[in-house]
Amino acid sequence: MSDSWLKLVPNDVLFFRGTEPFNAGETGYVRSQFPPSPTVIQGAIRTGLLEANGVSIKDYVSQYAQLQAEHPRLLELVGSPGHVFPASRKHALAGYKPATLDLVGPFVAVGDEVLIPAPSDLARPKGTQSAGVVYLVPSDDTILSDLGRIRLIRPVTQGKGQAVETVKDAWLRLNERTLQAYLTGKALETGDLVELTVSYNRRTLEGRIDENARRRVHMEAKVGLALQEKSRTAVEGMLYYISPLRFGDDVSLLVGIRNDLGELKLPDFLALGGEGRFVSVQEAQAVRLSPPKEVEGMIDQTHRFKLTLLQPAIFAPESADAQESPDAWLPGGFSKVSHGSYDCWEGDLGGIHCRLIGASISRYQEIGGWDIALKRASGTYRAVPAGSVYFFETDASGEDVLQALHNQKIGRFSQLGFGHCIIGGW
Repeated sequence: MSDSWLKLVPNDVLFFRGTEPFNAGETGYVRSQFPPSPTVIQGAIRTGLLEANGVSIKDYVSQYAQLQAEHPRLLELVGSPGHVFPASRKHALAGYKPATLDLVGPFVAVGDEVLIPAPSDLARPKGTQSAGVVYLVPSDDTILSDLGRIRLIRPVTQGKGQAVETVKDAWLRLNERTLQAYLTGKALETGDLVELTVSYNRRTLEGRIDENARRRVHMEAKVGLALQEKSRTAVEGMLYYISPLRFGDDVSLLVGIRNDLGELKLPDFLALGGEGRFVSVQEAQAVRLSPPKEVEGMIDQTHRFKLTLLQPAIFAPESADAQESPDAWLPGGFSKVSHGSYDCWEGDLGGIHCRLIGASISRYQEIGGWDIALKRASGTYRAVPAGSVYFFETDASGEDVLQALHNQKIGRFSQLGFGHCIIGGW
C-alpha cells in the first residue's frame, strides 16, 4: 500500500522527550520515550524532504508563499510552517495548510524482524514470565461500575483460582505466523514475546555478559548544563539529567510513506529527536500486515471483531477543555446505549456500524510537539497508547470490516500515523 518505506538507522544516541515539565525548580530528570511518537517522525520527515529538495528550513519559514510556485508538490506534502497540532485555533485558521504526507509508523525492527508493543489483550498467569500467554475478552457476565452495567475483560481460559496480569514491557514479533495466531486467537509461544529496552550496562554493550546486547535498546545516563544563549557559557546551578537511548547494531525504525513522491528526492540523513542527532535513511521492505482468511470467517460467524492499535490514537475533540475529558479513550461519534442486560457504546467506525462492548487500554499517553514557525510548544493531546485493544460487535460482513479497518488509521491526525490498526476476531 505504501509507495516508500524507510529504514532509520541511528548513528548516535537518540532522545525522544515527552511532555513532562523540564523547568528549573520543577524537575531535573527526563527519560526518553520509546518508541518515538508519530509527531516526532513527521517533523523529521518533513524537514528531511525540504532539505533534500533544496529548501532550507530558514527559507521555508520566512518565504513559504514565494516557494509555493517553485516547489508546489513538495510544499503540498509538507504543508505550511508550523506543527500539526496548532498552538491555537487562530493559528489554525490563519491560512494554515496541513501536511498531506500520509505516514505509517514508526515500527521497531531488529534485523529483518518487525516488533510491535505487546497487545493489551494478552496476559500471563500472575507472578511468572515463562508460562504461556492467554487472551482477554469481554465476559458474558456484567458488573455495575461508574461506566454503568458493563462486561469486564476476562481470560478466555483460566485455571481455578489462578490470577493473570497483562503482558507488560514486552514486544510481539510481527511475522506471518504470529500475526495469524494473534488475529485468530490461537496459542502464542513464549518466544513470540521479547524484551527490547533494558537498562544501560557497559559490560553488556561490550559483549562480556549478554551476547544479544546488539539486538536491544539501552538507556544511558547523561548529565548536562544550561548555556547562556549569546556567550554559550555555563549557567550556574542549571544542571539537568536525561536518559537518551543507545540502539543496538541490529535495531532500527521503519516508516512508510503512502504518497506518490514523483521526482522528489528522499533524504540520506535525518535529524531525529530532542538533541538533533542523526539517523541514516535506507530503503526498506514494506511491513506486511495482510490478514489471514480465517478472520473474515470468524467475523461472519460471531459478528465480533477486535481492533488493535499499532500506533497511539487521538480521539479527543478539538476543544482544549475536552482533551481532559474522561471519554478521550472513546472513538469519536460513539454514544452510550443499553443493549439487553448491559451498557455499551454505539457508533460508526470507518463506515462500519458497530457496538463497542469493551476495551483493554493502558494509561493514556500525552502527545505534543514543537512549532518551528511560532518557536514554542504546540498543543498537547491525550492519546490512547499503542497496543490497546477494542472489542466490537457488528452486523457488517467480515469482508466489509477488514476492507474498512484492517491496516487503516482511525481518529484524529491519522495521516501522520496515529490510529494505525489491525483487525482480528474474538
